[in-house]
Amino acid sequence: MASVKSGTPTAQTSKASSKIDSYVILGGVFVLTLIIILLVLSSNRKTLNAKLEKVRNRSATSMEASAQQPPMEVMQKIQGLKDAYQQNPHDLSTLVNLGNSYFDINRFNQAVFYYRKAIALKGDQPDVLIDLGISYFNLQHGDSAIYFVKKALEFSPNHLTGMYNLGIIYYNLKQKDKAIQTWQELIKKSPESREAQAAKQFINQIKDKINKS
Repeated sequence: MASVKSGTPTAQTSKASSKIDSYVILGGVFVLTLIIILLVLSSNRKTLNAKLEKVRNRSATSMEASAQQPPMEVMQKIQGLKDAYQQNPHDLSTLVNLGNSYFDINRFNQAVFYYRKAIALKGDQPDVLIDLGISYFNLQHGDSAIYFVKKALEFSPNHLTGMYNLGIIYYNLKQKDKAIQTWQELIKKSPESREAQAAKQFINQIKDKINKS
């Protein structure tokens, strides 16, 4: 499944390489921060611009919408995956797809359940580990969020969305120094990436607030 809310940084997620960026929604943060949280899924999903537009259109009612019943076709897809899971509970692709599907409809407890089963089968999956971390982030389990995103970076130290997300998580846990340090490492590794550009903006915002205080 890896965004920006107004004035406040937020976390991204990173799904399998066959996916694209998707933003995660946190309650009680501004619109730009909300867009940042959902920035991360990987490269085969919808385009980032389409995802951003979707988030903008529903940002005001995102938490309400997440509690509503998802579209029938989405639930049918999930049911098909659950049937496949019953037939073969050790199929890695099915587990990851179930985690991703629940992640996309903001049912993060279920996403955690299937992501954890996936990494139990194969633990060296940075994208899945990041999505698991972001799911915990949305469930307000900050320690678990940090643990799994950092675990992803052990397997893939140059994972840009992972580094970006880790900074976002630190920021939202009021650990601004760690957030800035993580983003500065990201900028150093890939200064022209979109993650680095977003990180630069947040670092500047944080420093501006510090200077004005």
